[in-house]
Amino acid sequence: MYIRWRFCVWFALMLLLLFSTSETRPLNPRLEKKNNLTSSGHTLAGSARELLNVWLRKQEANQTHYKPKRMSPGGPDPRHHSKVQ
Repeated sequence: MYIRWRFCVWFALMLLLLFSTSETRPLNPRLEKKNNLTSSGHTLAGSARELLNVWLRKQEANQTHYKPKRMSPGGPDPRHHSKVQ
């Protein structure tokens, strides 16, 4: 049982080491071209702008366009909430 557990731990560590050495991002960010960074920034800004437009359209669609034309009578009725009537 101990040997099996030890093998599982060893195997998990080997998998972890294997995948940790095969990262897709460069280790030094200065090696990456500035054009890639700015183009990804533009695409992020464009997608954020598009998401904002969709959200604003949904908010506008959910708003009610009913505007009451009735005016308030000038304040609350003092007798409305009194205990003695």
